[in-house]
Amino acid sequence: MSHKNVIKRNNTMRKKFAVSEKITFSKMMLKMPADALADRRSHLKREYGFTIEEQRYIARQKPNFLLYDKDSTRGIAALTALLVGKYDFSQEIVRTLVLKYPTVLGKTTGQLEYFFDSLNGKQKIDHVTAMRLVFEVPILLNVDVVSKAKEIEELFQVYHKISAEEVTEIFKVFPYLYCCPSEKIQVFLAHFRKYKLTKQQILDLVSYLPPTSLTKCYFYQSMKTGGLLGCKPKNFTGLFDYLKWKHNIGAREVISILDNYPEFALQNRQELIQKKFRLIHKSNPNLSPIFIRNLFRRHPDMFLKSYASMEAKVNYLKRNLNRQL
Repeated sequence: MSHKNVIKRNNTMRKKFAVSEKITFSKMMLKMPADALADRRSHLKREYGFTIEEQRYIARQKPNFLLYDKDSTRGIAALTALLVGKYDFSQEIVRTLVLKYPTVLGKTTGQLEYFFDSLNGKQKIDHVTAMRLVFEVPILLNVDVVSKAKEIEELFQVYHKISAEEVTEIFKVFPYLYCCPSEKIQVFLAHFRKYKLTKQQILDLVSYLPPTSLTKCYFYQSMKTGGLLGCKPKNFTGLFDYLKWKHNIGAREVISILDNYPEFALQNRQELIQKKFRLIHKSNPNLSPIFIRNLFRRHPDMFLKSYASMEAKVNYLKRNLNRQL
C-alpha cells in the first residue's frame, strides 16, 4: 500500500473514531446529573485554571475531558501529575499544552515518559528542550522518535556522511524533521548530491528557518517554523530548472547565491520566483532577457522580498513617479 493510501486510511479511521467517541460522550453526558457537571467544571477551573470557554473548546476536540478521569494513566489529572510532579513544569505549561493540543489527554503517562526519555537518551535532549519542540510540533507525540531518528540519521550518513549529532542539531531547529516521510528526505538528499552540495552547504540549507515567527509560550523566547525539508522537493529542483532553462543561469551560480542567501531556497514555493520575474517583465515589456538576467545576478536579494512588497513598489514607481521599472 502506498504512503498516500496509508495516510488516507488512517485519516478515515480517525474520523470514524472521533464520531463514535462523540456519540459515546453525548450518551454519558445525558446520564450525568447537572450538579455533577457543574462540579466538574468548577473543579477544572479551580485546580487547572481552565475557563468555561476553554473547557468547551477542549471538549469539542476531546469530548471526555468534562468527565471524571476513570483511567489513572490518562486525562488531565495524570498529565498534571507527570509533567508537574516528575518534570517540574508549571501548571500554566500543562494548561497551554492541553489548549494547543487537546489530544494529549488521550496519551498515557507511559507513552509521554517514553517520548521524553527517548529524546534524553541518545539525542541528549533535556525535557525542557523536548517540551519546547512539542509546543512547536505537537504531532511529535505521535511519532516513535527512536525508530524515526535512526532511519533519518542513516539516510544522512549514507548520502552525505552527516553524523547523528549533526542530525540532532537539525532536529532541534526543525523539529518537523521526524514527522517528514523518509521517502521525501531521501529525495532531497539525492538532489543535494545531484547539485554537488558540500556537507556544510547542506547543513546551512536544512538548518535555515525563516526569520519571522510567533512566540509560542512564555517559557522560551521564540521558535521558527518552516524549513527547506518541510517543502516539496519539486520546489527546490524547480528553482534550479527554471533559472537554467528560462534565464540561462547555471546550478553553480544558484548555489553561490544560496551560500549568501540560504533563504533563497524557499523562494519557489507555489512558483513564487516565476511570478516575481513575470511581474518585472510585465511592468516594462521592453526589458531584454539579458537585462533581467543581469539584474537577478547582481541583486538576488531583491527577489527575497515578498510578492506583495515587490508589486507595491512597482505600482508606486509607475503611478506616483510615472516611471517604468
